[in-house]
Amino acid sequence: MDADKQLKFGIIGRMRRDAGLRRKFVGFAVLLLVAAAVAAAVAAGILLWGSTASLADRVAEIGDIFAATTLLLTVIAAAVAYLAYAASTGIPDLKLRVCFGPSLPNQPVVTAEPKNGRLEAVDSSQTAVTIRIRNSGAFPAKNPAFIVQVQGMEFGPDVPDLATGWTVNEGNETGVTTVQMDGGPAYSAPQGMVRDLPVLSLAGLRTVPGWTEPSWPVRSREFRWLGWFRSRPPWPPLIVISVVTDTSRRDAWIPIDFKVNGNSQYPPEKKLPEWF
Repeated sequence: MDADKQLKFGIIGRMRRDAGLRRKFVGFAVLLLVAAAVAAAVAAGILLWGSTASLADRVAEIGDIFAATTLLLTVIAAAVAYLAYAASTGIPDLKLRVCFGPSLPNQPVVTAEPKNGRLEAVDSSQTAVTIRIRNSGAFPAKNPAFIVQVQGMEFGPDVPDLATGWTVNEGNETGVTTVQMDGGPAYSAPQGMVRDLPVLSLAGLRTVPGWTEPSWPVRSREFRWLGWFRSRPPWPPLIVISVVTDTSRRDAWIPIDFKVNGNSQYPPEKKLPEWF
C-alpha cells in the first residue's frame, strides 16, 4: 500500500472514529457550498449586468439567478437540518460483557444440585452478575434503562442482596424472574465509553421444571452463535439482558450451564465472544 492510500485510509479511519472531526468536516463543506453559491450568484449577476440586453431583461435574469441561489441555500439548510436530526437520533452500537462470578465472560456456569425436580445453585458467588456495556458506535447511548430477565429459571423470592438501583419488575410467590434499573444520564455511554452496572445478585437461582422454550420469539443476532439448541431440545436456561436508550433497544440472550457433580447439564457447542 503506497503512502497516498495509507494517508487516505488514515483520514477516513480517523473520521469514522472522531465525531468532532466529522462535524468540522461537514461544517467546512457546508460553508464552502454556501460561499460558492453566493459567489456564483454575484459573478453571474455582474456578467449579466454588463451584457447588451435591455435593462428590464437584465433585471429579470438577475432576479432569476438570485431566486435559484435562494432555493439552493434552502436545500443546503434542509440537508444540514437532516444531518443534525440524524446525529441526534443515531443508533448506538452496544456490546455487552456479562460475568457470573468467576465464570468466563458471556459463558456463565453455575454449580448446582438437584432439589425437588430443580437444579439449584449452591454457591452464591457464582450468581453475582457483573454487566458491562461498551458503545462501539458513532452515536451516544443516552439515558439507558436496563432489564434483566431469567427464562427457565427464577431466584429469590427474598432479594435483600439486590444492589442499589435494581428493582423487581416481575415475580410471583415462588421467585423473581425480572429486575430493572433506570440508569438515566449517569449511565449514558458516549462513543467508546464503557459503563459498569451495579453487581446483581441472583441468590437462590434455580431452574423451573417443565420449561421448554423462551417466552417470546428469538430475533437476537446472538442466536447465530447459539443455533445448536434449535434442533436439540430442551432449550438451556437463558438470561436476557435488554438495554433501552432514547433511540434503540439492544437484547442479549445468554445460555447458562448448570453443573451437577462436575457434569454440564446444558453444555454449549458454540461460545459467545467476550464482547458481543
